[in-house]
Formats: sequence, structure tokens, C-alpha cells
Amino acid sequence: MEPVEFDDAAIEKLKQSLAQWVGHPDLIDAVVELIELAFYLDKHGSPTASKKLVEVIRTITDPLEELTKHN
Repeated sequence: MEPVEFDDAAIEKLKQSLAQWVGHPDLIDAVVELIELAFYLDKHGSPTASKKLVEVIRTITDPLEELTKHN
């Protein structure tokens, strides 16, 4: 099996899509799923793709922190 790769345009689209979830009740579930996918990719020979997903997740950490402060 060939490793999974994401191009820069795909990563930017993921960042934008995730940013649109800010304030949505399912945001945390979406982030958890991305973390699980990143872990899976890393363990199955696609560490670069995994790191790019972690980069996407990092873009949402500040809004997540604010969300948890208000709850």
C-alpha cells in the first residue's frame, strides 16, 4: 500500500472547513475524529499525512480553548 499524502490545497481546505465548525456543538467530535485519523495514518506508514492533520488540528486549538472556558 502506498502512503497517504495531502497536498497543501487539501490541508488549507481542511483548515477552512474546520474553522467553519467553530461554535457548532459537534466541533469537538470532528477534532477527535481528525486526531484518530492522524494516529491511524501514522501507525500505518503515512507519518507526513499524519503531521499535516495535526497542523490542521492546531489551527482550532484556540477556539476550542475558548469554548471550554465558557462551558
